[in-house]
Amino acid sequence: MAHDKDPPQPIPASWRKKVASILRSSDKGKVIVHHRPRVEFEARFPNAWPYDRNEAMASALDDPAITGKQIFGMREDGEVWAFWFTFQRVRLYGKINLTSGGEIIIIYSAHVPNKGDKHL
Repeated sequence: MAHDKDPPQPIPASWRKKVASILRSSDKGKVIVHHRPRVEFEARFPNAWPYDRNEAMASALDDPAITGKQIFGMREDGEVWAFWFTFQRVRLYGKINLTSGGEIIIIYSAHVPNKGDKHL
């Protein structure tokens, strides 16, 4: 897991592009959403659809200047990054795993930050 005091760093372009592409994919089998991000996003934005969340996250990852924190120690194998994204002008915490095969992502977080919006 990233240490809270570690500064955010640029998210690698290859990771960003692959994850954004999968988020926009119509293949629902490529996007696994854990219970918490699904429930918390739906509770905060009851009129939003899952593709709204996915597009908001993908749009944030389209920005070559986006920074985040790489997260280590998750249960599933893969490369995990935490980052900020916005939906309906609300700053949200996102955390996604691009699994080892590079074809499936796991969304661990897509919610209002628990620790404030200053630090990932």
